[in-house]
Amino acid sequence: MILFQHIPKTGGTSLYKQIQGKLLSIYDDFPMSDNISISENREKKHKILIKSKYELVKLYDTIFGHFIAGDYIFLKEITNVDLICFMRQPTERVISNYCMWKSDWFQNLADNSPEYSFHKTIHPELDLIMSNKMSLVEFSQTEKNKSVYRRYLGTCSIEDYSFIGITERFNESIEIINKRFGTKFIPLKENVTYRDSNILQEIKKYYNEIEKANEQNYHYYNLALKTFWNK
Repeated sequence: MILFQHIPKTGGTSLYKQIQGKLLSIYDDFPMSDNISISENREKKHKILIKSKYELVKLYDTIFGHFIAGDYIFLKEITNVDLICFMRQPTERVISNYCMWKSDWFQNLADNSPEYSFHKTIHPELDLIMSNKMSLVEFSQTEKNKSVYRRYLGTCSIEDYSFIGITERFNESIEIINKRFGTKFIPLKENVTYRDSNILQEIKKYYNEIEKANEQNYHYYNLALKTFWNK
């Protein structure tokens, strides 16, 4: 079984669309949410999954999505599991995330879709960003953004991953994944976020501050780089 973890803004969207075989899509765990009720629902869900783990392994070849690695690593008790993810240079990742939330797509979501109120439950800072009340630097300094990789690892460590792709070396990473795990991914790039001139000026002026806010994320990213070069 492959556990393919999609950390936001690392290149997972195009890969998700290419999954072949029996897929369990998990995009309702919300590792970045601090909402208590969402956390409680996630815990209840995983207690049920643990009880039905044999059925889970029987039904699916791949689990893909926004989930905490430590919550699914229990499957190693009963089957061979390859845990995979991509990591991206942390400063660029948080900039891309901010730009996505400033994009026309999210503005249209806010104007036209009931989903937006749910997004705000998960990410209360979303309204602040869209109303220009939270800067890129302030966004990067929120506790959840300073600990993205730690949140997604959960109780796992870098050593628990069979492979960590590097977004900056996307094509090479895809080639390794296909060769090692028998997948047939094509290195497409989708959901690429546009950066307007105002954001580009802010990036240029405050890049060092954004980088400093990501110190913890750089710790994990650098560990992932070591495993990549030692592949």
